[in-house]
Amino acid sequence: MSPSTLARIESGDVSVSFASWLQAFDRAGLLGTLEPLANPQNDRIGEARRQIEARVRPRKSAAKTDDYDF
Repeated sequence: MSPSTLARIESGDVSVSFASWLQAFDRAGLLGTLEPLANPQNDRIGEARRQIEARVRPRKSAAKTDDYDF
């Protein structure tokens, strides 16, 4: 990684590639701190959204036999 890229990371430049950010975390010995973030079970908000989206729609009743029911 070039010194200019490292300086951009240190200044918080969002245009730096994600791979460069990961490389900087790895060199600083902080890559292991990102591992819990990758675990979906630690994401409470995401888990709540998945449960809401996974709701099952009720089935149509079998009692309706009208062929023209739209």
